[in-house]
Amino acid sequence: MHLIIVADTPTSSLCKTLLSAAILGYPAPTIVNWMGDLPDFLDIPKRESVPSKAEGVAEYLATLDTSHDDDVAIVLEGESLMQLRASTLVERFFSINRRANEQIKKKWGKTAVRNGIKQDVLFGAQKECNGLSANDAACYGAPASSLPSKIYGDDTDVEGGDDDNRFDKYRPRFMDSGSVMGTVAGLRKVFTAAVAHSVGKDDGEKKVALQRIFGRQQSYREILRRKAGLGTNKGFTKAHLATVKDSIKNNPNGTWEFGIGFDYASEISANTAFSHDDYGLVKFSDPNSLQDARKEHRVGLTDAMKPLSIDISNSLPPFWTFSVEPALPRWDAWKQTPLITNLYTGITPAIVRPRNRGKGGEPAKPWFQEHARTLMDASMYSPITPVAVGGENSSTIREFWPMEIWKGGARDSRTKIMTGEGWVRFDFECGDWGEEMFQDGLGAWKLPENH
Repeated sequence: MHLIIVADTPTSSLCKTLLSAAILGYPAPTIVNWMGDLPDFLDIPKRESVPSKAEGVAEYLATLDTSHDDDVAIVLEGESLMQLRASTLVERFFSINRRANEQIKKKWGKTAVRNGIKQDVLFGAQKECNGLSANDAACYGAPASSLPSKIYGDDTDVEGGDDDNRFDKYRPRFMDSGSVMGTVAGLRKVFTAAVAHSVGKDDGEKKVALQRIFGRQQSYREILRRKAGLGTNKGFTKAHLATVKDSIKNNPNGTWEFGIGFDYASEISANTAFSHDDYGLVKFSDPNSLQDARKEHRVGLTDAMKPLSIDISNSLPPFWTFSVEPALPRWDAWKQTPLITNLYTGITPAIVRPRNRGKGGEPAKPWFQEHARTLMDASMYSPITPVAVGGENSSTIREFWPMEIWKGGARDSRTKIMTGEGWVRFDFECGDWGEEMFQDGLGAWKLPENH
């Protein structure tokens, strides 16, 4: 399994992501576009400019040979807080794609098989089609959300009155390019296409390259849908579809199908922009917890308390460590742990991406905050084991091992694994934000001396 993070310099947001990933047993991340000094053997003194996200990720994926095609990878940027274990993340990835492909088979029939229409790359979903106009296929061509049509009542999908809350009542249905999960083969296809689209483009266009690729996929699918007599969708003009048809002729693969789908229910990651009343802390062992949080956030629903998702309860307990730490509530179950949960759906996302747009207060503290330092220390002593088990079906289930076995930091994507060159040390790079991360008065975290 690969955890890929897009970052150029150390920040408190990056360090919080590294901290949560280490505590929850994720593989040590690979950082793309890191601007630190490069090892001498790379013969490049320093990059003068930061590559685009697509360029950096594609460059790393190109270093992985075909033996890694079936590996699972997740690409994140910005502050991304892990709150559930990697085993839950991987299980959900395959479950979401399996359900989506069953729907594709039902709706598309043989047309899907003939044209390779299948979901294997999963982007996060957000409420705003950010960076593009409503006339772009990535916006109007995005399928409707799978969430209930009246989840926010009669105001569902109705724009609010000011910029701070204008999309609060929208259901997430647009691409969150800051969170994407897929097989290495699937991601390589998507990011390579995004790089090809970016050639000769300005920085603004490079930032939306992944959205453009999704727009092309949706246009291509619309062409196939009409050709097969499966109906039409609104928004696609004849002129636009004609342009896409012409572009297919210049595509070496002869297709604009990329296997892209969205995580509409935010099971993998939750983008909390324009969602300041959507999420709250819920302790599932307390039958009143969800209702109390709903009252606090003025959600106003009266549904019965949902049980904790089985993929969470079946994972290792939150405070379980290989080394027995007396300071930890080792046998506390997940249902006893306050988890950031969607108050409308009852779904607890594996990853929470704090808001960077829209109105809202401070994000809730993660469940591990009080014991973060002890858990970080314990993660350094844990042996190397598979981080998850999963597959598309019973015949493809496999163990997913970490690509990198070093701990206490991250790997510069341009260097070899398990070497001192290019290792970004957590204690060196994140010392300035020690109190902000741990909030225990002990300052910066240091690698245990007897590690």
